[in-house]
Order: sequence, then C-alpha cells, then structure tokens
Amino acid sequence: LSPKQLGTMIGEVFVIRHDVNLHSEILDKPDYFWKENEVEPMYRMCMQYLEMEPRTEILNKRLDLLRELLSVLQQQHENAHNVKLEWIVIWLIVTSVVLELWTIACEILGIWT
Repeated sequence: LSPKQLGTMIGEVFVIRHDVNLHSEILDKPDYFWKENEVEPMYRMCMQYLEMEPRTEILNKRLDLLRELLSVLQQQHENAHNVKLEWIVIWLIVTSVVLELWTIACEILGIWT
C-alpha cells in the first residue's frame, strides 16, 4: 500500500465509525417515537430482537482494530522513510569526509597549491 492509499483507508474508517455512532439513529430512539409513545415498546422489542446494541459494539470494536492495524502500517511506512533519510545523511557525511581527506592529501603531496 502506498502512503496515500493508507491515509485514504484510515480516513474511510473514521468516516464509517462517525456514521455509525453519530449520523445514524441506531443507538438513539428515533424522533418518530417522541410523538408516538404507544409504539415505542414495539421498537424496543425489535431492537432487542435484532441485537442492535451488541452488533454496534462489535462493529465499533472491529473498526477500532482495523484503525489500529492501519496505524501500524502507517508507522512502518514512516519508519522505512526515516531509514532512507538516515542512509542519505550517512552517505553525505561519508562523501564529505572522503573529499576532506582528498583535499588534505593533495595539500600534503603538493598537488594543489
């Protein structure tokens, strides 16, 4: 996965979790039942029968697990990038030392004046 794809997937997980917990009426009593109190017991029975609360909790746990997995993958990408940068710095230092040693050797031998 590329870092862009990984970021997109993490964003999608957040959007899905946001939709499940905030934009749906899965966890709350719908507005309709504020007006029609006599059918609310049937709604509650239906919610219990369909096991909506446990299913929502399971979905949230799975989304959390997926988010953690994607976070680990993102950290691995960042670590790989950091290792590349460290190697670049190491090679730049080695090149600088070699060039400085070359300059000193040329001055001692009198090649450059």
